Amino acid sequence: MKKIDTIDEKGFKTRVALPDDNPDVPLEYGIELGLDLREVYPDIPPEFLKSLQNMLFDRGFVEAKDALKPNAFKDIRSAILSVVGYDAHRIIEYLKSLQNV
Repeated sequence: MKKIDTIDEKGFKTRVALPDDNPDVPLEYGIELGLDLREVYPDIPPEFLKSLQNMLFDRGFVEAKDALKPNAFKDIRSAILSVVGYDAHRIIEYLKSLQNV
């Protein structure tokens, strides 16, 4: 099986496994290996969830086996804080813009 990293139609980064002997198989028929945090956080706004899942992907948390990496907890927590930190900056900029009204 070969593994292909891709972005789905909603903007989520993911990994798909395709058979080595048939390279013409469309990605949508492959076996999805990427994480799907929608199962863990069904009520989180989609844009936040996409940011978190893509941040984890960028940091090497793509497949379930990646949870076994040394420092997995620390690295996942760091990814979560990065996403929340970005949102904190967006909130500050929004509040600043209200002062100029």
